[in-house]
Amino acid sequence: RPDILDATERLSRFIAQDDWAALRVAHLELLLEPVLEERGIALDDIVNRVAAAGHFAPLVAFADEDFVTLRVGPEGSRAIDAYLRRRGWQETPRAREYLQAIGKSSPKLYEVQAVTPGEWIEVRDRLADDPQTMRVDEQSGSRSLQKYDCFIARVVEARGETMLTAGTLTLTRTMAERVDTALLRNGRQGEERTAAV
Repeated sequence: RPDILDATERLSRFIAQDDWAALRVAHLELLLEPVLEERGIALDDIVNRVAAAGHFAPLVAFADEDFVTLRVGPEGSRAIDAYLRRRGWQETPRAREYLQAIGKSSPKLYEVQAVTPGEWIEVRDRLADDPQTMRVDEQSGSRSLQKYDCFIARVVEARGETMLTAGTLTLTRTMAERVDTALLRNGRQGEERTAAV
C-alpha cells in the first residue's frame, strides 16, 4: 500500500521536528521505562539491542503510533490531529482514513486462528470476554505468521479494508502469557500500554 506507507513516513517526519520531537522522545522513554529499570540499562542501549536483533522498525512504529494518539501537545492536542489538519490534504482518501483510524484505535493482544499465506490472517483478541475471530487483509505478515502465534497490534479499517498497522510486535507464547497475567492482575485496565509488560 504505497499511499499508506508514504503517509506514515510523512507523519514520522512531522513528529520528529518542532515541538513534537522532545515529547516523542519522552514518550519512548516512558513506554520503555519498565524494561529500562528491570535491566538497568539506558534507552540508547536498548534501542541498539533492538536494532541489532532486527526489530527496530516495528518498535519505533509501535511507539510512534501510540504517541500520535495521546493528548500531549499544547492544550491537550494530539499529533495525529495536528498532522491531518496541516498536511492531510496531500494524502489519498484511503491514507487519510487510515491515519484517522489509528487515532481512534488502541493496541490489543491477538492470537492467530487461521492463515492463508500471502492473503489474510484470522485473529482473535485474547483479552476479550467473548472473543470473535476477525479476518485481516495481510499479505506480508500472513507469509510468516502461523496458527496460535501471538502479537500486539492495532487493527484498523480504511476504505473497507481491514489491516494491521506498521507497529506490530510479535510475541513468544511465554511473553503472551505474561501479558495476559499482567493485564488480568491490573483488572484489564490500560490495555493500550500492553507493550510495557
